[in-house]
Amino acid sequence: LRDQIHVHDFGIDNQTEADGLAVGRPSKWVSNLIPPYLSGIYTIEDKRLFLLLKALMDTEQISLEPSALAGMWGPMQLAHTQVGKQYLRQHELDTNINQSHHIIWATGGSLVPEEERKAYYNRGLLIEMEKKRSSFTEPILL
Repeated sequence: LRDQIHVHDFGIDNQTEADGLAVGRPSKWVSNLIPPYLSGIYTIEDKRLFLLLKALMDTEQISLEPSALAGMWGPMQLAHTQVGKQYLRQHELDTNINQSHHIIWATGGSLVPEEERKAYYNRGLLIEMEKKRSSFTEPILL
């Protein structure tokens, strides 16, 4: 449907912390240009952005703005879920996935003021603590 589809069509409200990358409808120009280069699209919840933000800071000491973390979730799902592995097989990508490179548009971390950066990290910490306390059965990241 290219530019004739909107996130509202999927019950998504388009209200997000991912300010840099959040669009509700693809542009007509991009919709006509991208098909040969695109095999799939996904969305991500804000809570997941903050969990990934915290994990990246804890493991790599890299600070990014929330929207930059959206690109990390897709490859994780392809590699670590049955649905992701099925997607790779269905699109005949599984045989050469080990030769692929995933580039994340990791913007803005150095421009985020220190207090806001700490607030982002603390949001991830609180979400992680809530998930550990709840009966949530999905692994925190994978």
